[in-house]
Amino acid sequence: FAGETAVPWLPVAPDYQQRNVALQNQEATSMLALYRALAALRCAEPALHMGDYRSIDVANDDVFA
Repeated sequence: FAGETAVPWLPVAPDYQQRNVALQNQEATSMLALYRALAALRCAEPALHMGDYRSIDVANDDVFA
C-alpha cells in the first residue's frame, strides 16, 4: 500500500527469520498463540467486552484499580 519506493522507518529485525508469523503459527506456545487466545477469551466473556470501568482510589500509586 506504500509502493515499491517506500523506505521503512524502522529497520528489519535481525532475527526476522526466527521470529515471524509463519513460524509462530506453528507453535502452540508462541506470543501469537497467546495473543489469539486472549482475544478469543475477550470475545467469549461478556464482562471483558461489555463491562464498564470504574476507577477506585487506592493508597498505593503502583495499583491500577
